[in-house]
Amino acid sequence: MGDEGFCTFDLFIWELENLVDHLKLRSRGFYILGQSWGGVLAGASASRQLVGLKKVMIASGPADIPLYVSKVCKNCLRNYWRM
Repeated sequence: MGDEGFCTFDLFIWELENLVDHLKLRSRGFYILGQSWGGVLAGASASRQLVGLKKVMIASGPADIPLYVSKVCKNCLRNYWRM
């Protein structure tokens, strides 16, 4: 159901960047707190060195992000589109 190719990990990163731009946070800097799945997103954002990102805090994020993304997220996204 739905276009599984549309809902990618990069899409979530782009949406976060769009939100940062919309709120005009880059010039004064911003912090990201990611919990659970948000921790994965926060870590990925930090690794891409988003302009303006000052600090990242990860709470209860998975220890093995590649495993989490490949197994859990893929199933979650697939089930989401079936709702």
